[in-house]
Amino acid sequence: MSAAVGRSFETGPAFASPVRRSIIKMEKPVRSVSPTVLLRISDGTFHMHRSFNDFSQALKSAEAFAGAGYSVAVMSATGRFLMAFEPGHPGRAAG
Repeated sequence: MSAAVGRSFETGPAFASPVRRSIIKMEKPVRSVSPTVLLRISDGTFHMHRSFNDFSQALKSAEAFAGAGYSVAVMSATGRFLMAFEPGHPGRAAG
């Protein structure tokens, strides 16, 4: 009989147990950044939404849309109303 009979050749890392293989392959999942501010932009007949991660950038965008004649509601990502911009008054928030 050969000396290899009865010996397991599955000793290297390529033949690790399924549990060990899953531990070795575990990586941190890449998570996307959630929006923190939502703009609801309307011209009176339809509305659209824009989402932002940066509050100051959202306010600049809201002012720009208001300056272009749209009414804009600024909301948190959970839907809570924060402020509104009226059409034609880009620098002034209402409410």
